[in-house]
Amino acid sequence: MSENTGYFRFILRDNIYLKSAKTHMTEHDLIKIPKTIKGLASIALEGAVEIIKLFEAHTGYSVILELLPSAEITVLLSQGRQVDFVFYPSKPIKKFTEEGVLSPEGFTPVVKSGIGIAVPMSSNLLAPKNAQDLKEILLSVDSILYATGPSGDHIENILLDLKIRNEISHKIKIISGLVAKGIENGEGAIGFQQIPEILLVPGAKLLSPLPKDIQLDTPFALSVHSSSKKIDVCKELFKYLSDSNYRSLYAKYGLQMIEQ
Repeated sequence: MSENTGYFRFILRDNIYLKSAKTHMTEHDLIKIPKTIKGLASIALEGAVEIIKLFEAHTGYSVILELLPSAEITVLLSQGRQVDFVFYPSKPIKKFTEEGVLSPEGFTPVVKSGIGIAVPMSSNLLAPKNAQDLKEILLSVDSILYATGPSGDHIENILLDLKIRNEISHKIKIISGLVAKGIENGEGAIGFQQIPEILLVPGAKLLSPLPKDIQLDTPFALSVHSSSKKIDVCKELFKYLSDSNYRSLYAKYGLQMIEQ
């Protein structure tokens, strides 16, 4: 994107996110531009990028956005990071709203995502049809990856419910970042994370969503930070990001729009 049509910022963290906008301007320079808003968004929400570019083109505003693991956004907000808006799971948004970190004004549910199963491109594993199938797979493989955050918490609960957590504990590696990247690098035979995050990594494949009897959908929403002085601009951006005309675009990234 050229400098006079807006700036969309991708942040590299531990080499897990591989796209980066090019600009000759520093972040300090960008923040001084009057028509700029800053936000934090979950990595799973890459589908929002194309919509934000349209917002920039139509409004003249630039969006500086950091795409990060949801757990890391939670840490940053807890540490006092001030931005104009966030786009990440609804559950922590509600917590931060109760604490006064985020404003109840403008809260907008947008999409939801299920948890997927990532495997190496060469894997011959078959997609599990139910929890029992998954149990047998987990007992048979030699290494299992999942991440910190909501999807990892859910996988932990599944392992406890299946009564195999202790039995397979030596196989488990819990990471921060893209699980599919770990699969691509040969760190695991199977991994679990939000479907959109798996689709970000070309060197791993999505075996299937979790079976329906143990699936968990995570809703993602937009919220204005309490410190923001650009509430109206954020609300305008939220209208773009929640427009049902983008249903098929979100679906391409493994996201399902929430009915308003």
